[in-house]
Formats: sequence, C-alpha cells, structure tokens
Amino acid sequence: MFVLFSCTKQNVSENHPLINDTLKINFKKNYLTLFPPMVFDATSAQIVSQIYDGLVKYNPKNLKIEPAIAKSWHKKNDTVYIFKIRQDVYFGKYDKVFGNSPEKLTMKDILFTFQYLCTNMPSNKNFYSSMWKIAGASEYYKNHASLSKGFDISGIKALNDSTLQITVTDKDFPLLKILANPSSSIFSRKAYKKLKEKCYVGAGAYQIANVKDIRLGTNINDELPDLFLRYNPYYYGKDKDGNTLPYIAYVKISFMKYEKKELDWLGAGKLDMVFNVKNDNVIYFLDKYIKEVNSKNPKFILQKPCSDIDDFVNIYKSRIKNFYSNDLFYIDLSVVKIDRTGKSKNEEVKNKVNNKAL
Repeated sequence: MFVLFSCTKQNVSENHPLINDTLKINFKKNYLTLFPPMVFDATSAQIVSQIYDGLVKYNPKNLKIEPAIAKSWHKKNDTVYIFKIRQDVYFGKYDKVFGNSPEKLTMKDILFTFQYLCTNMPSNKNFYSSMWKIAGASEYYKNHASLSKGFDISGIKALNDSTLQITVTDKDFPLLKILANPSSSIFSRKAYKKLKEKCYVGAGAYQIANVKDIRLGTNINDELPDLFLRYNPYYYGKDKDGNTLPYIAYVKISFMKYEKKELDWLGAGKLDMVFNVKNDNVIYFLDKYIKEVNSKNPKFILQKPCSDIDDFVNIYKSRIKNFYSNDLFYIDLSVVKIDRTGKSKNEEVKNKVNNKAL
C-alpha cells in the first residue's frame, strides 16, 4: 500500500527565485494566442516562449540547441532520433485547472501535443512549419480533420515512459530547430480538455499570474490589459551553478503602441527595456539621456538586436544582466537578472508592494 500511495501522490517541493523583483517590458503589438499550435505572430511567440518549453530550446546567447524537456538525445541513424525525457517536469501552478497538486508532465502530454500538430484543424496553424516531414505525419494530416482517440503516426513512438523516438523522412530535415520553435512547445493534455484553444498552461519558467485579464484574438489597435507573469514554482531549470531558474520572480508585460512613449517610460523607470527602437527614435532618446548612456557607469545600454540589422536598437537599463539578443529575436527571460546593487530603499519598498499585489 505504501508503494502504491507513494507512486500516485505528487510530492514535489517548490522552488523560489533568487530575485524577488519585477522585470518590466513592453510589446508594441498585441498577442493573439497563448496556445502553441496557434502561434503565428511575433508577440505571441515571445510570450509563449516564457510559459512553455519544448523538448529542446535555443540558447539565447549563441542559438545552439540545448536540452529542455528532453534531457538528452542521439541519432540512431540518419533519420531516427531518440530523446530521453526528463521525469521532473511540472506544469505551472494553476489551482482552477489542476486543483491544489502540481501536475507532472508525462509522455501522454508530449504525444498529445504532437498529435494536435499533425491534425488538420483550423486552430493548428503550424503543421507545415513543424511536423510535415515526420514519417506518417502527412498521411495522418490528410485523414484527420479532428482529434481522434487513437495515435497512429508511425514516425512518433513512445518506447517507454521516458524514451521518445521520432523518425523523419528527410535526413536534412532540421528536426531539432523545429522542436525548439515556440509552436512545438509541449502543453498540458489535461488543461487542453478544460480550456481548449484558450489554453495557457505550459511547463516553462513562468506562468500567467492574472488569468482573468487574458485577451485573445484581439485587433491590432485594441488596448490590452497588462499581463503579469509569475515564476513557475516547479520549474526544473537550473543554471550551471545549480541555481534555480528563473532568477527574477515576476514579469510585467504592457502593450503600449507608441515607441517614443516607450522610451519616455524607460527614462522614467516604468520599463526596464525597449525592443527594436527605430534609428530616428534612438536620436530622440539620446537627446534626453546622452549623459546616462556615455557616462563611465552608464545607466542605459544600446545594443543591436541582431548582427544583420542596423535599422533598430534595443535599449535597456544597465542593471539588467544576461539579456541576450540574437538573429532569431528569441528572448529567454528565465536567465535575465536584475543587479540590485545600489538600489534605493524607496525602490525596494515599491517593488515589495507591487509584488505583493501580484
């Protein structure tokens, strides 16, 4: 009896971030969905990347593929990949979806995610950017316009509860890059049954804190309420020193459309960073804050968002550490830190009040 009870009870300790602070960012365009198979716009992809994980992910610094839900993988031959699945992955803490117990990610969630991506439904916008060169996937897509109970895609097999085999039809198919894409992120089968395409439950570093304020399928000019992300207390990720990720407890995301106002907010402390600032507006910002940029200990950092683009610049506070920009515009907020050195008492009190409100 003890053995049976121990196997069924989800008994996992909660992790706590190193920095009890809030990172404040803004996106100029609205998100349209928080459900990975429906992701087809940049803002949705950025947010989904924070609240979901895939089998693998990109390193934001160098864009190398790294383990995520799959702790390792190898190629059996030119077309067959074997993935070893972590057994310590849990979805974010959503009491109204899972009750009071943490929900462990299992092989059933992985298979259900890939089955969804192989089903020919209007809500699946990513078959041809994800599964189409997996063996049997095209045939399945042609014959299934809705989710079925059976899972019979020959190229996707669970060898056991912790081993997944994926077979592709083309040895040059970039499977690992496909699996690192936000649209291939693993979502909760149980949460989908409750929420359908309004699903917002992933096993990433953050979870949605203010679910009641989610707005989906909005028009581009609609004013959206802020989204607040709270750290996933069961997140498996750790840095090379064994510290729990994410480093920062909270993220506040606003959706204000005007770039000059963004920069005014950055200068006033209402934002910590502004993405993809046009050159004309960089001049607008420097006219006000040239001393803070060029001083020995600068308050603001200017950075090209990627190597091939000279028309835009990211601007962020110098106390923001580990913010990496890259050619895919992939952002990983789980590794971003806030340097609290020299922070005033008033700032600390203000952040404690804001975090308590969250």
